[in-house]
Amino acid sequence: MNGVFLPHRDVYKGDFSGIARNPSCEFDAAYHFHDFYEIQFYLTDAGSLMLNDTLYSLKTGDIALIRMFEPHHFIPHSGILHKRFAICLDPSFLLAACSESANLLWLFDDASPNYPLFHCPLEKFERYCRLLQNYDDDSFHYGQDIHQRAVLYELLANLFNDLHYSGKTSAPNKETVFVISRLLRYINEHLTDDLTIEDLTRETNFSASYLCRIFKRCTGTTLIQYIRLKRVYLAKQLLSDGLSANNACIQAGFNNYSYFFKTFRQITGISPAEFQKDQNHG
Repeated sequence: MNGVFLPHRDVYKGDFSGIARNPSCEFDAAYHFHDFYEIQFYLTDAGSLMLNDTLYSLKTGDIALIRMFEPHHFIPHSGILHKRFAICLDPSFLLAACSESANLLWLFDDASPNYPLFHCPLEKFERYCRLLQNYDDDSFHYGQDIHQRAVLYELLANLFNDLHYSGKTSAPNKETVFVISRLLRYINEHLTDDLTIEDLTRETNFSASYLCRIFKRCTGTTLIQYIRLKRVYLAKQLLSDGLSANNACIQAGFNNYSYFFKTFRQITGISPAEFQKDQNHG
């Protein structure tokens, strides 16, 4: 998978996040992907979005819908002020917001004519702008997280209403995403252990073949590759903190240095020593 992997816990805390972006407060990661859903609202003409190797031009009123593990990169217009708002949603949050009649996973369905970029008419887009302003209301000294959660529920309800379509869906069902969310949480909690597929089958009570199949279908990557990505990302942090490659190998959960070296180089394109040297010269 192309791009830099950014795990949830290093982007935001809890199960959701929302942040206003502009040239002075912009996310500077290049082509990247992550293990959470993202919705981007473009409040002005902004530039372009590279998503899955397709370039989309962005204008006021555009709403980008980005699934877990989809490589993407926002490319702003040079020298032009832009405003956008990015909402990050853990799969557990998205599932909790679903109802019997509203499967919010449909928002991210590639069979939908509104995916991955929906242009909202400006008279309707003003409603989203008001909600986003309300999300950032700092008058709550207590219970701000409850207020923000309520705003996100209202925002998702509006999106489901505006983007709903009657065609055949290819979106995964809620039960499948619940299993994926459980897998992600378990992997995150046991990343440095001697983690195996058998451990995941015991945790979920599903067969290894079923887990591997649904994980690949929902994320575009394999369970083994996801675990490798997470461990290499952790190793990069440890190397940046000054740990030796051997110690980083052990503390990131790799069972031997040869495998760690090979995996690190496959994912990053450089060796652990080269990575650490680049960090020291940065």
